[in-house]
Amino acid sequence: MIRQASPPLNASSETQSPAPAAGFLPVLLGSSLFLAYQYVAALLKLTHTSAEMANKFSALARDKHLGFLVLENVRMLIAYLVLALAAAILAQPFVAVWTASSKFKKLPAIVLRGLVLTALIHGFFILRLVETRPYFLSEAEFGHWYYKALDLIPLAAKPAGLFVILTLLPATVLGFVAYWHLRRWDRVGWTVAAIALCGFGLTAGISHFPKKIHAPQAAAGKPLNVIIIGSDSLRGDSIG
Repeated sequence: MIRQASPPLNASSETQSPAPAAGFLPVLLGSSLFLAYQYVAALLKLTHTSAEMANKFSALARDKHLGFLVLENVRMLIAYLVLALAAAILAQPFVAVWTASSKFKKLPAIVLRGLVLTALIHGFFILRLVETRPYFLSEAEFGHWYYKALDLIPLAAKPAGLFVILTLLPATVLGFVAYWHLRRWDRVGWTVAAIALCGFGLTAGISHFPKKIHAPQAAAGKPLNVIIIGSDSLRGDSIG
């Protein structure tokens, strides 16, 4: 009696990509630990600087609006959660490659790799901030390592070096991350990427639509009633 061979139960799984060496949740845990440290350090710094401000405005803020200040700092956790998710998405492909080539493949090692790579991502954005928008940093930050790091590049090679570090490197990293996730999630990944790309294109297109601005016309013989107020103390490098 001849029996017809039935297809294996896991035939559909053979077409799927194998599980990565590092899962998303352990990498997310490592990213969250690093950002939790940054959050606590920022709160301690804010507490220290607030204690040094001995004026009626700081006293009024602490006495009358302390609950509002605490609530706003708690709400900042939402932003830190979004940053942790973004950092884990960026770091997971590199953590997976690192874990696959290492003999340490247990959970603590993966979490530690996620933390280290999140710290590197944080350092990159600090360097970019120093080079492109230093006025967002307070005066106390001047002289730290990230200011001196860019000075290591010779002056003649600095334009090319900054292009490689600040433009070419992140573009390459984003390309690899996108390729890794698209290959990992296959059809679902391509669908999500197409939706995100369409949404970004529509948003960018709408923001560049020409807008008609109707300037007020002054009456014949009468100047426009315009008041210009300038304050040097509101510069970005003054208010932080």
